[in-house]
Amino acid sequence: MRLSATVEHIKVQMEASQMTPRNSRRWITLSHSRRLVTDLLHFARDIPGEGVIGKWNVAPVAALRESVSPRIGWSALFMKAYGLVSAEYPVLRQIYMKWPVPHLYEHPQTLARMTVARRVEGEDWLFFARIISPETIPLVELQGSIDQFKDSPLESLPSFCRQTRFSRFPVFIRRPMWWWALNSSGARHAYRFGTFALTTISSLGAIAVQPKCIATTTLTFGPVDENGDVDVRIVFDHRVFDGAEVGEILTRLEAALKTEIVEELRSMISKPLANATSFRGT
Repeated sequence: MRLSATVEHIKVQMEASQMTPRNSRRWITLSHSRRLVTDLLHFARDIPGEGVIGKWNVAPVAALRESVSPRIGWSALFMKAYGLVSAEYPVLRQIYMKWPVPHLYEHPQTLARMTVARRVEGEDWLFFARIISPETIPLVELQGSIDQFKDSPLESLPSFCRQTRFSRFPVFIRRPMWWWALNSSGARHAYRFGTFALTTISSLGAIAVQPKCIATTTLTFGPVDENGDVDVRIVFDHRVFDGAEVGEILTRLEAALKTEIVEELRSMISKPLANATSFRGT
């Protein structure tokens, strides 16, 4: 009886293995979009990033935001507010450079790098959009630029086209080019990767806990709840400055959002603006 049971068990296993699709175990080549992300993570791993979080109530901003037309997204509001703070705090425009000897480079203007998720030809991509001096751009124009990055045909966005072409190079070509852009010149580093980065998944009801990036600071925020409460996080390069200064920067950022940004939103209510058509990103 035992022998027959064992034979029967073996038969069942063999039949099950024959029913298993041969392609259930696959070698999947990294897609072009994943190549860019793995490149970024490869170089971000050397940055000693730390995170500082603030818990704010932005109910007055949220109420004004609902009253203006065209609608301004939270990303535009936070980007402009952080641009204002970056213009005041030179440390936010400084970059740690390790070649030829360790030093700090300070860029004269604010350059924002925003992560944009798009689906291109059936593939999910993370693109990196650059906006120069966002603190000088009216909110309606800033929102227009962000909308174009999200919705315009890819062929109309030269920087995104360059990223897709670059992803097609093999890794032994891409990585040295990344290294050169990061280390050969502080100005080149700032232009390619920004003086600060902004990334958020708040529209999905979540917050990135410790986003990886290669800018000196990365700003992210979670969803704004019905009471106007929101978590705001800055991840910073500890080689450039310390957490106490980031706490001060967070306080100033909250003030900028509730003063300068609120004032501009109010002016949009009193003086309605037409939809912006100019494009202020690169």
